[in-house]
Amino acid sequence: MWNLENMSVTGLYMGEIAVSGVVELSRVAYGGEVVHTVVLDTPVVVYGAIRDRVILEHKYVSFVSDVNSAVAKYETDTADIGCEFDN
Repeated sequence: MWNLENMSVTGLYMGEIAVSGVVELSRVAYGGEVVHTVVLDTPVVVYGAIRDRVILEHKYVSFVSDVNSAVAKYETDTADIGCEFDN
């Protein structure tokens, strides 16, 4: 499952900065990689600028929680975990 809109996620922004928040938009970026626009629970400072949203690459998503279904753990190198709750 690649569309994580309205789900809570945790991951590493740019592979380095720990972030968590709610996915506002999931899309396929140029080159075919999936990215998510995440509205952060807590703003972060990146290169001196405060960010309340970040674009998180799918490969750096480490945890996904959907209040309407079960919690699924995502492996950083796996795009689809085959969870029985996937639609």
